[in-house]
Amino acid sequence: MRRRAEPYRFLRQGAFFLLCIAVVYLPLVPLAPGQDRVAPDMLFCFVIAWVLRDPASAPLWIILAAGLLADTLMARPLGLGALGLVLASEIARSQRTTVRNTNIVMEWLFAILLFCLMWFGMMLALRLSFSDTPDLKTTLRLLLEIALLYPVISLAVALGFRMFGPRQGAHDPYEGGRAW
Repeated sequence: MRRRAEPYRFLRQGAFFLLCIAVVYLPLVPLAPGQDRVAPDMLFCFVIAWVLRDPASAPLWIILAAGLLADTLMARPLGLGALGLVLASEIARSQRTTVRNTNIVMEWLFAILLFCLMWFGMMLALRLSFSDTPDLKTTLRLLLEIALLYPVISLAVALGFRMFGPRQGAHDPYEGGRAW
């Protein structure tokens, strides 16, 4: 017997896919042309915020496709950012029961820690392949921008899609999905 919320899963997956594409294109908008700035990884913030709230509607293939699209459009090493994003999202998916029972500050620190681990792994892979890596100033600025951007994106996901996570004692949305 199929659950009643099953048709909504495809709507949520479609919304997640379209929003991932929009989030990839958003940093490409030239707000200050001529500046050599690295755009913050908005896709990372969006994917982690969504996976922590509703992992059933964020399948691995969508995250991988969005990561590959971001690598292609932002001229990053193809597949390296996508691999980091997939690994970070799967860590978030496996630890979401721990994170969802805490407050937003712990979720924010968890997301920053995931980004630091992802960034360190990407920089290690680039160093091992003798590629150029960003300097410390750029890395710290990027980390600060991610730290400031994650709560905003997390709030937008929570309020915009009513994904606050399950209440205490409610059934797990990852098991069968839930409607908005």
